[in-house]
Amino acid sequence: MYIPRSFDCDDSVVIRNLLEKHSFGVLVTTTASGQALASHLPFLPCFDATGKLVCLRGHLARANPQVDDLATQAEILTIFQGPHAYVSPRHYDTGFAVPTWNYAVIHAYGCVQIHDDDDVTRGLLDDLVDVYESGPTGWRADWHDERSQGLLKAIVSFDIQVLRVEAKFKLNQNRPEADQRSAAAALLDSDRGSDQETGQLMLDLLDSSV
Repeated sequence: MYIPRSFDCDDSVVIRNLLEKHSFGVLVTTTASGQALASHLPFLPCFDATGKLVCLRGHLARANPQVDDLATQAEILTIFQGPHAYVSPRHYDTGFAVPTWNYAVIHAYGCVQIHDDDDVTRGLLDDLVDVYESGPTGWRADWHDERSQGLLKAIVSFDIQVLRVEAKFKLNQNRPEADQRSAAAALLDSDRGSDQETGQLMLDLLDSSV
C-alpha cells in the first residue's frame, strides 16, 4: 500500500481502536494460476500486552474455494476499512485546495494456520458471538443440537499470525491544523454516520498529538 509519510500510522493504540470498531475485513489470497480471490469476513483481532496486533482469528465456509488456497499461501493479506468521507475545499480556511477523500485503512500480513478441529472452531464461534451478544440474555449456540453440529461441519476456522501491519490514516495531516479542525467540524455536522466518525477520528488524532 502506498503510504506518504504524513499519513503513516504506527501507533498500536490507534490501530487497535480502529480494528476493534471495524473488524469486518477482506481476506485476499491467490490461486495457483495467479487468480486473486477475496472473502468478506468477521475477524477476532488478538493483541499482545503492548497492544500490538499479533493474530487474526476467522472462519470460512468449507465450500469456499479460498479454503484450498489458504495452505499454499506464503503470505495472507487482510484489509480492514475504517471510516471514510469526502472532504470539500469549502471546509478549509487557508490556501489553495481541491476535493479529497479522507479515510483510515489497515493492511495486515501474515501466515495462516488452518484448524479442522471442532473444539477449536466452536471456541472461535463462541468468542465471536460473545463480542456482539452482551448481557445474560445474549444468544449462545447450543452445541448439543444436531443442527448446530451440522453447521459446524460446514465451516473451517483459521488463525493468521500477523507478521507486519501497514496503517494509513489519510486525514488532512498534510494541511495546517486549522484546516484539519475546520474539515473535522464540517464532517461532524454532516448527517452521514461515516462522515461523523471520520471527523471524530480526525479530532482524536489531533488531540492525542498535542
